[in-house]
Amino acid sequence: MLSYIGSGDYCFSNSLHMSLLGSGASAESLLATGFLECLTTMPFGYTYFKEAELFFFSSPNPDLGLTRAIETLG
Repeated sequence: MLSYIGSGDYCFSNSLHMSLLGSGASAESLLATGFLECLTTMPFGYTYFKEAELFFFSSPNPDLGLTRAIETLG
């Protein structure tokens, strides 16, 4: 089991990075989380407004960005 690392700013990229580690990729072969964020073409993850209890994602479909990054990585 891997613990979550990172912040909300790169939440999708951090999750992708951890998933790749969990699937057996070596830490040395993985790209930096910031580079993975660029591959999604949907930067900034989410914003949470505590007072209003609202989440705003950088895209209405964040899975599209993750799919794009995975396809780009091959």
